[in-house]
Amino acid sequence: MLPSLNLGTKRFFSSQTIGSRVITFDTSDPSAPRAVATSQNGTVCTTSGTAKYELTKFYVETSGVYNLTTTFAAFNNTAIFIADGFNVSSPCTGNKFVGTNAYSTGGSGIQAFNPATVNLTACTEYVMVHYGSSSTETITLAGPGTIYRSDAAPSVSYAYTFVAISSSTGQVVAIDPNANFSTPVQGSLTTGNYTVKGISYLTTDGNVISIGTTETAILNSGKCLLFSSNAVSLQVTAPQNASIPTNISATDGTYSDKVRVTWSGTAGNFFRVYRNTSNNSATAVALSAWQTATTYDDLSAVLSTTYYYWLKAATDGTGNNSSAFSSFDTGFSESCTPAEVNLTTPITGTVTIESTGAINASSSIEPGANATFQAGESISLVVGFSAKAGSVLTCIIAPIGQRCGPVNGSVEARTAQISPKAPINIQCFPNPFDGDLTIQYELETAQTVSIAVYDLTGRRVQTIVQSFQEAGTQQLYLNSPNLDAGVYWLILKGETWQKIEKIIRQ
Repeated sequence: MLPSLNLGTKRFFSSQTIGSRVITFDTSDPSAPRAVATSQNGTVCTTSGTAKYELTKFYVETSGVYNLTTTFAAFNNTAIFIADGFNVSSPCTGNKFVGTNAYSTGGSGIQAFNPATVNLTACTEYVMVHYGSSSTETITLAGPGTIYRSDAAPSVSYAYTFVAISSSTGQVVAIDPNANFSTPVQGSLTTGNYTVKGISYLTTDGNVISIGTTETAILNSGKCLLFSSNAVSLQVTAPQNASIPTNISATDGTYSDKVRVTWSGTAGNFFRVYRNTSNNSATAVALSAWQTATTYDDLSAVLSTTYYYWLKAATDGTGNNSSAFSSFDTGFSESCTPAEVNLTTPITGTVTIESTGAINASSSIEPGANATFQAGESISLVVGFSAKAGSVLTCIIAPIGQRCGPVNGSVEARTAQISPKAPINIQCFPNPFDGDLTIQYELETAQTVSIAVYDLTGRRVQTIVQSFQEAGTQQLYLNSPNLDAGVYWLILKGETWQKIEKIIRQ
């Protein structure tokens, strides 16, 4: 906000103009020394006796020569003075005298004449002193411009504005009546130094205040206006861009319905996420509006498609002063369905499931334990593991690279071992859920059962129960306030079996 500028107090224009002014002298009028010229149309003042007087203050809109006439019903004259510093009791002091329609002929002789010519300057305040006795006179002042009374109330014809003047060129580059040079009414400011001044003017003369002109040209325009007596220096510097976001991270197959992008950035900044299918930020597409949060979920990501993600920062929600692109990170969404291998022959001992893929690694689990295997691995179940004919061995395949590979299993059969039966009539409702999830199933034989929730990476996120249960209908509840929205696997495990249900948290 700019400090106040002094627009002055001498340039108030009334709606009253002076063409002819009727003056009636009476006993109520004061007296003062009469001012006359030393010669006809002269500009040197002298006094001759005293007379009654009345005053009229005025401005002229346009500089030039004006004619002053009086009817002379009795002996009288009108003299014009510069108003600033004028003293009617000693009218000839201070070089305020401009002219009059009477002059001294020597001694006490005075000669009145019409018209007197006076040279008046626009926007200078003058005072006409009408000297006379007991008579009514008509005084007329006419010239190239309109003449306004300044001792009447200001009118709507008066206005003011502010200009910003370039320190390098001296030209007006912006104009605004409220000194709002962020978005001025006319012109604009670029980086540089400026002087801001106020101007008061007649609304009819405002056209001389324009972009590209100079203060000198405005002052020399002959129009009635005034620059403020003080000024304000203004410096415009180039805006500083927001800091580039860091620590860009996009999830790799963590979610089946989105890719989550996170980053670090300066507090108070706004951020925008960009995406491309190739490492080319120039053609990247903006995914989001400018936001203050440092997390974004890309819900439009196509499954198993790898994307490149970049961030930009800005200083406001419209993207002003935006940073360059951040470094990128890649991410993808993935849906990994458990691969099932049916055991058609009673087995005990070692069971090997061989899957296709580039990885040829080996992992082992103890009986009753849980594990997650990547596509392409060979899974060995150590001696002591048993499964009943018709049961299902399920391997949750976690993402590797961009894909979840299916498991094509083969089973090496061994001797059978009697095992507890898997539950039947498994139900999870409501599904999808937002609140409590009811889990219901039937056990044909009493046994130890564990139920847990896993995310799509195979990470256990919540254990619901792990206890011995009698045969019959079982009903449990999953309370979900700590689960993010997304897809999960509900895994029910017994001593020799495992069941998986897909559940969706809204």
